[in-house]
This record gives sequence, C-alpha cells and structure tokens, in this order.
Amino acid sequence: MNVILFDLPPEPERQAEWLERVLVSPAAGQLLSDIAALRSIADEESSVAPEASEPGLAEIIGEQQEVVLREGLRPVDRATFRRLLQSPVALSELMLEIELSDSPYWRSLTPVLAGPMPTAAERAPEAGASEVPKTGLPDSDSRANGTMRRWFVAAAALAAATLLAIANWPDTPDSGWGWDRQEVFALRSDAPTYLRHLASAADEWFQRTPATDQELRSRLVAFRRGCDKLLAAPHPSLNATDRDWLRERCQVWSEKFDDQLARLDRSDDWSVVLREADETVLKLIQALRDRADDLV
Repeated sequence: MNVILFDLPPEPERQAEWLERVLVSPAAGQLLSDIAALRSIADEESSVAPEASEPGLAEIIGEQQEVVLREGLRPVDRATFRRLLQSPVALSELMLEIELSDSPYWRSLTPVLAGPMPTAAERAPEAGASEVPKTGLPDSDSRANGTMRRWFVAAAALAAATLLAIANWPDTPDSGWGWDRQEVFALRSDAPTYLRHLASAADEWFQRTPATDQELRSRLVAFRRGCDKLLAAPHPSLNATDRDWLRERCQVWSEKFDDQLARLDRSDDWSVVLREADETVLKLIQALRDRADDLV
C-alpha cells in the first residue's frame, strides 16, 4: 500500500512546495482518503470527535489567506504552516478555496501537475515500489451541488488526530509522557486533586533534559500534542468554571510552545529556547497548583 502522507519531505523548506503540489494534483483526493484509511490510529490517539477541537482555515491563517491564494504556501511562517498541516479540516477548506479561486499562482501549478504525485519509492528507484493508482477529487456534479465540501470535511474529521501525528513524524520519537497520554485525564477525583495530578504530569518535562536542538524539538512537540489532548478532554472532575479556566490557560501555554517551535525552525539559539520552555512549564505547573490551593 502506498500512502501519500509518507512522502512528506523531512526538510521544512520543501514541505510547503510538497503540499502545494498535492493540493492541485489528482493525488489531493487520495490525500484525504489516506487519512480516513488510518482511522484506527486516530481512534487510539483521541477519544473525542475531531470536529469539537479542529481549527478551520480562517482560524489558522487569518489575514494570510489572501497571500496564500496569491502566492502559495511558502510565504506562510513556520508556526502557521505547522498548524495548517496538522488540521485536515483547514486543508480541506483550503482545497475548496483553491478550487473556487481564480488565482494565477495556483492555476499555473495545475497543468504541470496533472498526473499523480511521485512517491518516495519513485524518487528512489532502487526501492522498487509499484505504481500508485490515480485517485482524483470528487466529480464535477459533486462540486456543483455542494457535496464536495461535505465530503472533504467528513473525510478530514475522521482522521484529525492521524494527520497531527503524521505531520510531525520527523519530530516525534519522544512521546508517552506528561499530558501526551490519554489516561492522564481519566482520573476521577475532587478538583484540587485533579489539578495537582495535571501539574505532576506536566512536571515529567524535567525528567529528561534535551542535549540537542532536535531533542528539544521532540520534547516540545510531545508537550504541545499533550496540550491538544488537554484541550479536548472532558475533565469530569472540574466544574464548568474550572474547565473554562484550564482550557483558557492551556491555550496560552500552547501558543508559547508554538512560538518556541517556530524559533527552533528559524535556527534560534536552542539553549535559549530551552530555558524559556523550562520557564513556561514551571509557570504552568505553578498556576495549576495555585488554582488547586484556591479551591481547597
């Protein structure tokens, strides 16, 4: 079986071009089909419906949407591109915008890329891969009656967590600690105990000190993924007010981790980024413990 998502280049500078090529090729339909086919992996990563937490295109790229339609994905900053690549819903909406737009940039790509995308095996013939079947977008009747959008969004929602994992494959060997475990949120207790439990799980960040920028990236990606799981978890031990507080704070922490990952992408001094990440984790742990004390 040949999965297009396996061909995502590990080099950040090539990923925007790769995604542009997929979105305007017949492989675009297979892109979402592949995600749906990996539903079993998504189910293991998340216990909630992706629609409840997946951001849309406008939320992710905001005012950059006009730039993307005019110039493609390469002008998009790395943090925004990372979020886009992690959101099947946003990708499906972008495909629809490209389909409906009259952008010379995206039109210029289409004739060149009328055939299927080359696979990793095809780029390296010694691997001996077989030819990939051509898979297209929904037919013109579907586009005319509006079902194309529903098909895109439905397929994307089936595997939101799957693309999140695949988009980070080059960066995510480090997992299974902190909030990056669904069972962390299964504790049933009083609110103070639950918040201290979350603080203790976050403190696992300090059990391993990164020795390189890549190890730091891996740790940050795992913690950021844990933030997404925290945002999606039901937190039955908390009342509505405390749940809202927790999710609001987690959103702030997530943005800090996104910024730190973006700085690593810009090749900033990783030791400085590590100190700031340590400070972020210490502050969030203290915030959780302070809130727990306030509830006693």
